[in-house]
Amino acid sequence: MEKFEIITGKNNVCTAVQTGEKEYRIDLKWDIREKEDGNVLIKLFIPCVDIECAWQPTILAARNINLKFFSMLSASAPVLSYLNNSGNSVFLLALSEIRKRIDYDFAVVEETAMIEGKISIDLNQFEGMSEYSFYIYIDETEMPLYEGCAEIRDWWRKKLNLCDSRIPENALLPMYSTWYSFHQHFTADELERECVLAKSMGMSSVIVDDGWQTDDVSRGYAYCGDWEVCASKIADMKEHVQKVHKAGLKYILWYSVPFVGKKSKKWDTFKGKFLKIDDGLGTGVLDPRYKDVRECLIGTYKKALLEWDLDGFKLDFIDNFTFSEDAPANEDMDFSCVQDAVYELMSSVKRELSAIKPDIMIEFRQGYIGPGMCEFGNMFRVVDCPENYTMNRICTVDLRMLSRNVAVHSDMLMWNENESTEGAALMILNVIFSVIQFSMRIENLKEEHIKMSRFWLGFAKENRALLLESKFAAYEPQHFYPLIKAYDEKAEIIGVYEDGKIVRIDQLDNIKIINAKKSERIYIETDFLKEYNVLVRNCEGEITNSYTHSFNKGVCKIDVPKCGIIELF
Repeated sequence: MEKFEIITGKNNVCTAVQTGEKEYRIDLKWDIREKEDGNVLIKLFIPCVDIECAWQPTILAARNINLKFFSMLSASAPVLSYLNNSGNSVFLLALSEIRKRIDYDFAVVEETAMIEGKISIDLNQFEGMSEYSFYIYIDETEMPLYEGCAEIRDWWRKKLNLCDSRIPENALLPMYSTWYSFHQHFTADELERECVLAKSMGMSSVIVDDGWQTDDVSRGYAYCGDWEVCASKIADMKEHVQKVHKAGLKYILWYSVPFVGKKSKKWDTFKGKFLKIDDGLGTGVLDPRYKDVRECLIGTYKKALLEWDLDGFKLDFIDNFTFSEDAPANEDMDFSCVQDAVYELMSSVKRELSAIKPDIMIEFRQGYIGPGMCEFGNMFRVVDCPENYTMNRICTVDLRMLSRNVAVHSDMLMWNENESTEGAALMILNVIFSVIQFSMRIENLKEEHIKMSRFWLGFAKENRALLLESKFAAYEPQHFYPLIKAYDEKAEIIGVYEDGKIVRIDQLDNIKIINAKKSERIYIETDFLKEYNVLVRNCEGEITNSYTHSFNKGVCKIDVPKCGIIELF
């Protein structure tokens, strides 16, 4: 890729200068008086050769070659890749502009069998400026996608001098979430009993989700914004948090950051300071460009932290902070760009809360998981995908590959009470390379489900360093990662999610292979001769076989129960 086609308005100038083997600087200059001339379109053309599909970290299971999305601080990430049939990246693109909104539209041109990529920038975001520069990174080397993502993470960090969030130890341990298990229907007594059980199952924290602030259970957001505890559910929040702490769990509380509901007392206070109003959800979306809006949000979280001794915050719906033409900038604002205001808000939230509790946990949800958000949150959770373990696996891997120095969390786990033990185990095994968020009513679980869950949660804790903090490889992204491996120089853990896959193991002294499927066989390939002790367990952790096996060069079949595990040592 040697040049770009750049289309500007008559009063704008945009040039591309190559500054490295894979890096280009885009220089923009414009006349700030010509608002109607405020768009720049950068085109690039990619030969559609050895390309099967596309990847981007917020398109979920879509792998279409035609790719349309946008990125900004509060949504998505400025990166994409085209993959070949081997699952390798053959075209990798990233931008250094991680705060302002950039629009991407990549599509096949039928007449030429080329992919035409359009990168569009609205210069009106740069209020008061007349010039700006950013960088585009393009790598057309064939390489595994996980290696390409690591390359981009390093490039962002160095180019933008990004800071890392501190990851508290508890952010890396299995957690209990109240959302799927209780939704908005709970009392303090019920939560406290469940927390005792969660601790006995191996969980370290509880995330109390939507419902603590209202007795309305209609699942809307009309009562958000005041953030006063619903007394009929939790009579004394400080005492309630103390009881949970006594049970041995940290306490994380949910807030829908931008929402002020129509039935809240704050509605009249902030009327006229909304980016938009969502009648379907019964809420307004606050405009962070107003200083008093930001101060209210920051003060709310500080007050809760100090008065209730919380350990973390689940800060939801930040991706709703998007510009709306119905809310133009005015002189009462101290920012003209919404994303600049979001940056100021989140910087202040992180700074103020961390000053009180350095190990504060802050969870963001998939959607707002770009490189800029890694500075503010230390837990990135997968988008809601109830009962969908394949989607949960895809998204945990996507976040794991791209996110820098954060704890990647699964979506909360749930299953039907009549599910088989192996079927329930699939929910856990598909997210074993992330931090597990568990959301089943433990007091109602069948004994075999409890036994299975306790085994795998214990496995996740015991092997945390290898599963979450070691080297990581996820194969065949075009097929949704049917093989995943975490490894270091001494050990490796491999997850197999599709039947018929051949697992190639390294000559290490400690190997664990998870049979995350319902067939009862694993195919192992070696290019060395070595004798291993083999220990086989079923999905509840019971040993079903133990023997010695001499591996020769080639492929062999090992029998293993459905959703069980093989240990080689």
